[in-house]
Amino acid sequence: MEWIFKAEKVVVLDEPTKSTLAFVDVVVNDGLLIKGFTVCSGKNGPFVGIPSERGKDEKWYEQIEFFDKRVKKQLVDTVLAAYELKAKKS
Repeated sequence: MEWIFKAEKVVVLDEPTKSTLAFVDVVVNDGLLIKGFTVCSGKNGPFVGIPSERGKDEKWYEQIEFFDKRVKKQLVDTVLAAYELKAKKS
């Protein structure tokens, strides 16, 4: 199966809070919208935070499980490219 990811909405923060630089929603194969990806600053550059939820144990758990690392990489690359394009325009 071929995966097609499109950044549907990219909101670059004018004043980043802590490490959050942007929020991104992604459309998968023109049939599924996943909201809540974050682009954060890290010591090695920007990285993508997967939508997560805090459990009863106060730890954070990703709400999307990837069975194939290549699919996750493709999605993350799509989100970062969309962020970089939008950030350059700002």
